[in-house]
Amino acid sequence: MLEYTCECEDIVYERCREGGFAYIRRTTRLDGVVQQIHETYRWRAKKTQDVWIALLNGEAR
Repeated sequence: MLEYTCECEDIVYERCREGGFAYIRRTTRLDGVVQQIHETYRWRAKKTQDVWIALLNGEAR
């Protein structure tokens, strides 16, 4: 894991790296219990960084 949003929220995002590629993982929790985990496609690091910045700026869907 390279970066992540606050663990105190119900939805946590992580920017991860694996095998030369990177991706973003979204974990949704309810009362501290993991309900769902979703991961994006594996992209080159630059693409993942661009999406990560858009996500943090509220520009990603």
